[in-house]
Amino acid sequence: MSGDGGDGSSLLAWGLFARGLALVQAFALLDLSRQVLAFSGRRGIVPVHVTLRKLRAQLDRPALRWLYAPSLLWLSDSDAALRGLALAGGAAGIAGALGLGGQSALWCLVAQLCLLSLDVAIGLGMPWDCLLLELGWLGALLPPLPPLPALAAAATPHPYVGWMCRWLLFRLIFGFGKLKFSGTDHASDQLYIRDFMIMQPIPTRLGWLMHVHGPLWLHRLLLGGMFVAEILVPFLVFFEGWPRLLAAAVLVALQLGIQTHGNFGYFNVLTAVLCL
Repeated sequence: MSGDGGDGSSLLAWGLFARGLALVQAFALLDLSRQVLAFSGRRGIVPVHVTLRKLRAQLDRPALRWLYAPSLLWLSDSDAALRGLALAGGAAGIAGALGLGGQSALWCLVAQLCLLSLDVAIGLGMPWDCLLLELGWLGALLPPLPPLPALAAAATPHPYVGWMCRWLLFRLIFGFGKLKFSGTDHASDQLYIRDFMIMQPIPTRLGWLMHVHGPLWLHRLLLGGMFVAEILVPFLVFFEGWPRLLAAAVLVALQLGIQTHGNFGYFNVLTAVLCL
């Protein structure tokens, strides 16, 4: 049962989405492989074996441990296991993007389980981590991808999977908009964008220039555009045809604009992939 029809454009969109998700999984996990020992290794900031020992004391039954803190690290909390999980998840993400063996959904699930396991060690609670963890379960429900060089998916997913992807995108964008505009008097203080340019994670040169030299009218204009993009446009994802295409174009442009002014890791890239 296909969700959005079986035409070429739908198949291409789902194929690019699935491969993009797999590449972000690979990037995130391979990047973690370089950091995980410093954070949670035996000589790290918060050693994972100490964390697991505390969890064992709080959750006296093994079934409860796997339920409340699901992680393959319960089997081994060595440094080799930590780094091996990150590397294995990264390799699974690459295999999924390549469509290796026609088992992209399985590779996505493997990468997801590795990321979920590392959450217990590192505490992956940033917005980009949460988005990737939630998207990983949806990626595991997508139809298998054919191997490269084919880009399109072999079939469209179940309609419920498509709806869950759109619902996730709506919650993400509208949630950020609600956070920015609810209870804030932007009518009297219209320079949120100017402050955002310098207070965001690692502003780029362009972000610094916009903060220092950007005209006030431009900051006010961008704030109005952000209100439209994050409060009004997300509702368009639930309408077929041009409204949904317009929403995708606006939201991808928003992610591109944010990425050029600051560094949110893979967050804006993953959001743009979800817009597909």
